Amino acid sequence: MLYMCNGTDANKWDGTTTTKWGITAPSTAPTLSFSSGSLSPVSKIGYSYVYTFENSSTGHISTASPQSANTGPRTSKNIGVSGDRSTDAQVDKINIYRTLDGSTTYNFLTQIANPPSGTWSYTDSTADTGLNDDVHPSLDHLNDPPPAGISNVIFHMGRMWVSVDNLVYFGAGGDTLSGIPEECFPPANVFKFPGKVTGLLSHSAGLLVFTSDNVYIIYGSDTLTFASKMWLDNFGVKTPNCIAQDGDLFYIYTSRRQLFEIGSSLTEVGWAIGDQLKANFDPTSSSLALHRNGSDAGLFISNGTTDMFRYNLSFQCWSPVARPTGGINFISSIETVAGTWTLLGGRAAVSQYILGRDLSSFTDDGGTYSAYATVGTIVLAPPGQQFGLDSILVERMPMGSAHTLSVLLNEISGTFTTIPNPVSDLWQLPATTSVISQRHDLRAATAPLPQIMRHLQIKIAFASEAAKNELLGLAVKAIQ
Repeated sequence: MLYMCNGTDANKWDGTTTTKWGITAPSTAPTLSFSSGSLSPVSKIGYSYVYTFENSSTGHISTASPQSANTGPRTSKNIGVSGDRSTDAQVDKINIYRTLDGSTTYNFLTQIANPPSGTWSYTDSTADTGLNDDVHPSLDHLNDPPPAGISNVIFHMGRMWVSVDNLVYFGAGGDTLSGIPEECFPPANVFKFPGKVTGLLSHSAGLLVFTSDNVYIIYGSDTLTFASKMWLDNFGVKTPNCIAQDGDLFYIYTSRRQLFEIGSSLTEVGWAIGDQLKANFDPTSSSLALHRNGSDAGLFISNGTTDMFRYNLSFQCWSPVARPTGGINFISSIETVAGTWTLLGGRAAVSQYILGRDLSSFTDDGGTYSAYATVGTIVLAPPGQQFGLDSILVERMPMGSAHTLSVLLNEISGTFTTIPNPVSDLWQLPATTSVISQRHDLRAATAPLPQIMRHLQIKIAFASEAAKNELLGLAVKAIQ
């Protein structure tokens, strides 16, 4: 079963049908009437009744209704039992329970259909020996549905956990007597935190509870041992989309626009692109995804509108920013075919297709896009010294149209100058077809450039086309 919630609705999906998550208990006690029959309770309290609602296709059963009035002692009577139907479409059965004469324990009496309208009724003529004393209802709200307004659902320590504002609720799990444990939320199973809960993460140390400012932990293994405490100060997140997990290693994009890897140590992996994160990645609309599918692996972060970065986990470095044509919203790595995981991305605008990352495709949703990378600033000489630049060498794969190369000398911002008409590098070597090696001579620039400098930036750009343009190497050559 897939359980889902969004702060308003709480539903479950079995692959075909969507229904409510949990079943609300009957709110009224059964009413009793008497006619001639075969039952003769003799104790002072006699019999009493409760009933539950059931979804027979899943086997889930609600908490029991309030108990009926006691019959008291009776002689030769049949007992009419009636109650309210459930208006929940998933409920198709009603279970009726009765005590033994003088007892307070409810045993299973019978099951009837949930009527399409009105109320239900049943005439009880069953002797105490006919009750099933192995089946009992769940009392005291044990099988209540999850509370209203839940979000941040997660499975931890064999139980479902959800949050509402600053409260974290946990399911009954192994404490359940009847029904489906994942749909039972006793109201007493709750922790309170000093701030709205923005995310949950299951970790070997415990359940991590995120707020905008801090991270708390709920440790323990069952209802009797669960307890909470502070885990990390000043490391909150704005939304659960800013948390990505890889076993006990996880990544968070914090409310303070910093991206951290948290494992055996704390590492700020977003430091190299910190200026971009600060300027363009709002913690309330960004999302993280840890993606692994063969050679395609990495940590991805989207700003929810236009930009996405990829962090190479093996080389611990960032790729240039990607700006998918048509925009990019929330991202997630999902198993789309058995054994195949795909990085999926929603569009920034409504009513558009979900995108899927594909290393064999070089278009965005069928549209081509241009690409460029700026390398540098490359420091060629320390302060007080200078470097004479003769040319820039480029090696790339023989795919698509010719590249364009331009430079910015001795500046960190400004207008780049194109260096056209590259020539084959190392002309004395045999010609190759699998790799293109070219030299851009500074003297060929579209505007005169000085050849003496301390530092520079190099920009290489590719045309808007469906081709696997790939830069292999870049080098500078000094004046001889």
